[in-house]
Amino acid sequence: MLLAPVSANVPFAAPAPSATPALLPAMPLATWTPDAPAPVIEPAQVGPLRDRVTPAPPASPLSATIAFTGDVLLHSQVNAAARTSKGWDYARLFRPVSKWIKGADLAICQLEVPLTAPGRPVSSFPVFGAPHPVIAGLASQGWDGCATATNHSLDQGWAGIKTTLATLMRNHLGNAGMATSAPDANDAQFYQLTQDGQTLTIAHLSTSYGFNGFKPPKGRPWAVAKNDVRQIAKRARAARAAGADIVLLSVHFGTEYVTSPSASQRRFVRAIARTGVIDAVIGGHPHVAEPIAKVRGGVGGQGMWVAYSLGNLISGMTQPLRTVGLVAYVHVTKDAQGARVTGMTWSAVAVDLSGGHRVRMLQDAHGKSLGHLSAGTAKHLRKAVAKIVGHAAAEQKKPPTPSGAVLTVPRHGV
Repeated sequence: MLLAPVSANVPFAAPAPSATPALLPAMPLATWTPDAPAPVIEPAQVGPLRDRVTPAPPASPLSATIAFTGDVLLHSQVNAAARTSKGWDYARLFRPVSKWIKGADLAICQLEVPLTAPGRPVSSFPVFGAPHPVIAGLASQGWDGCATATNHSLDQGWAGIKTTLATLMRNHLGNAGMATSAPDANDAQFYQLTQDGQTLTIAHLSTSYGFNGFKPPKGRPWAVAKNDVRQIAKRARAARAAGADIVLLSVHFGTEYVTSPSASQRRFVRAIARTGVIDAVIGGHPHVAEPIAKVRGGVGGQGMWVAYSLGNLISGMTQPLRTVGLVAYVHVTKDAQGARVTGMTWSAVAVDLSGGHRVRMLQDAHGKSLGHLSAGTAKHLRKAVAKIVGHAAAEQKKPPTPSGAVLTVPRHGV
């Protein structure tokens, strides 16, 4: 992908920081019944793009590919593999799949764990604190932003949230899920793809079912977004009112190590689809792949794509199905009728445990070994993942080709 710098000359600019920003009131978390009708919510008057984007029907169709990857779960084994005599080098762990990431127009990671808070040591399971250089490693290999709402988001407390977001910002990566102010929590993360003089505006949201018993910082219930359908719909409508062509949701939910979506996952997805404001849902948390499907409802009643779980991108887990995950490619078209998700494809990745925890794309095997993964192992794992994913989405057998330049739109300052 072609990453435009934040300071690029674009039709709008980030709001100027204020010495004393006015905070919006904290948003109460509504009680949601999965089978209740979707709420009707008026769009909030927030969002970094309001009054700066004037949608115009494109002269010819614009096509884009958005890549989502699974959990970046930094167990001690992964950190040890990234350790060098000069510090940390996570780029080398991700480099084997970089062409599959850089080939997308936009790439979003699932950052499972927060970065270490100031004065605290690097830590692993059960309370994680990741080395800061992992963010630079992701950025260098093609990722443009991360979903940050997970069950581990509060492992490093308020200081960890601030540190994680500041580090993402310094590396020009977007963030959805964590927030350092109420206005920031109300806003989606926006990305703009420019292609042949046309613009596609993508809004990204990220939420989690809970935080392993940790409570949000006192007075800051909005610090990490939760799986609240009413609030998700409200923020999605606000994003559309602010200029988003499509809205994508990353959600942490489900049962760990189970390859079929639970009843609660299915109910949640159906409820999201009934709101009619989310174009696709990308799931994480089970640490194994789950099916990709198209459910009824969605924007304009045209259906909504969902990848129930992408599994892990990288981790120290050793059980075979926990060493593999998915890259889900969301395909978008924008024409005179508007923007819409036209489909989803997938490719399988695996962690080469004996090869320094490098991430390998199983499609690259072509009958040959991948590092320390034998050709037979690669073939077996790919077939196992294909059986889990199902037939609704086709396998992506070649890296995509970027079609334009992407801009990560700055959010409220941290």
